[in-house]
Amino acid sequence: MEKQISNYLIRYKWIVTIILASLSTIVMCKLNVLKTYDFLTWMLFFILNIFFYKIDIFNSKYYKNSLFFSILFSFLFILGRLVFLNYQKINVDILSLFLSLKSLFYIIGVSSFLFPIFMLVIPFLCSYEMELQIDKKHRKIYIFLGSSIIIFLAYIPYFLSMYPGTISPDSYTNIDFAFGNLKNLSDHHTILYQLITFIPLKLGMFVFNDINAAVACSSLFQMLLMSIIFASSLVFLDNRNVPYKVLIIVLLYYAFAPVHGYYSVTMWKDILFSCSIVLLIMQLIKVIENKNVFNKKVMISFFFVSLLVIFLRNNAIYMYIILMMFTVLLFKDMWKKILIFILSIFMVFVFIKGPIFDMFNVQKSSSAEYIGMPLQQIGRMVSKDVQLTTHQEKLINELIPLETLKETYNPKLSDGIKFNKKFNIDVFNKNKLEYAKLWMELVLTYPHIAVESYLVSTIGYWYPDFEYWTVYHRVVKNKDYDIHQKSLIGENNIFTKLDNKKLPIVNMQWSIAFGFWILLIFAYVSKKRKGWIGVYPFIPIFGIWLTMMLASPVFGEFRYIYALYTSLPILIVFTFLPKTNV
Repeated sequence: MEKQISNYLIRYKWIVTIILASLSTIVMCKLNVLKTYDFLTWMLFFILNIFFYKIDIFNSKYYKNSLFFSILFSFLFILGRLVFLNYQKINVDILSLFLSLKSLFYIIGVSSFLFPIFMLVIPFLCSYEMELQIDKKHRKIYIFLGSSIIIFLAYIPYFLSMYPGTISPDSYTNIDFAFGNLKNLSDHHTILYQLITFIPLKLGMFVFNDINAAVACSSLFQMLLMSIIFASSLVFLDNRNVPYKVLIIVLLYYAFAPVHGYYSVTMWKDILFSCSIVLLIMQLIKVIENKNVFNKKVMISFFFVSLLVIFLRNNAIYMYIILMMFTVLLFKDMWKKILIFILSIFMVFVFIKGPIFDMFNVQKSSSAEYIGMPLQQIGRMVSKDVQLTTHQEKLINELIPLETLKETYNPKLSDGIKFNKKFNIDVFNKNKLEYAKLWMELVLTYPHIAVESYLVSTIGYWYPDFEYWTVYHRVVKNKDYDIHQKSLIGENNIFTKLDNKKLPIVNMQWSIAFGFWILLIFAYVSKKRKGWIGVYPFIPIFGIWLTMMLASPVFGEFRYIYALYTSLPILIVFTFLPKTNV
């Protein structure tokens, strides 16, 4: 039956082509992507007809997967569009808007546009063979030094434009740590990152006796570390005989993609954490290459890189747990050695986070950090004036007054609630089970609002047209430190404008979801080419994305998933490495 339908569709392919092109064009006009009465729209319609007709859209090998991706991305795009346009309208029922024939028509139209594209792209990616340069000479030192210097020099204009660097309120924790204000030592911004910035800050102050020069030294040090890590990935790829033209593309990406330049001079733990993920992914590829042998040298380096990752960001431990679960499943033959390795990592983690931190009176991260999503869901329910029982009102009022909750609820982020002066975290800590029951009761009573709140709270991680700030351009003033930003190459230069979302092509890098969609496609292609072992290096990014989807404090903050963009080149190249190499 399926074969008969396929033959029938092939016979009347020209009709199918016209239908797909028509649906695509009509929906893009309805979504205001195209104008209805416009020459370019008409031309696009005819181009789509030709394009779709030339593509083998009935290739049975990739038909189902292409259809799956086209429907999935269309579903997310239409749903995300409705959420993004209405998230601040408390009285609008977003799910009701989505569950309509109009939305279904839009999904079909966008799918009609995406399906032929996937039928072209996926077979190409699955069959493409990268021609390795087996006979080339590996000059590691030249590639490493040359790449490091080029990348570092490419970041200099950002440094000069935003001298001495970018300082947000979060950054002052590191400055306090370096200059002796240690009364409230906290791991909220991770002790490891504070130790990393301690050296250049101290050295800069010692040499120049100026706080701005000290911050500049910290910026230069971070630029250097990023350059070294990115250059190391180029050496890593060169050792696997990746062609020079590919290495050059990767080098240009790390050197000249504005996101790396901006973040190279920003004092956030997320930056070096995201770079450490590149090191972790290289270790995972090495583990795959030695999958039949427990290579001690590889596992030792894997051990220390793992510690670096989980101590640079607090929620990285959840990503790492997911990674270790996959490690056990994929390397069953070595499960005993793998288990010892995992236990060693977690023993070190618990020992340092426990007795060592207690010894130095280091404050742990507040439990409020992990309940942002439930707080947002309850906040949206209260803002919509849902009916609460007397007991439910009492519990919420003990945590935070209902009126305060309603006033401070912000669909974009949970900080207004969990860091409010009237929010009593001690009450929550003493009655966690009671508040878990409260949350469950409200979710079951008002599931549509709970789902709506969840979609709003995570929209930036799955909807590509989402807009929110991505980079910090300034120094936030602090009464204890006279840090001021000034451009050494003139105001309003091009390096202060490259994060503009209106810049075509360049603006693709600022979309979290667009990058994630690309990653998803390449993970699928890698699985098709290598089996499940091909997905293994992608797991850290999927793990980070999942932690954001479960407990993101902001509805789409780029720095939290910057690791996606630091790792994308090496993951894409890995996809096309021959199976014999892995």
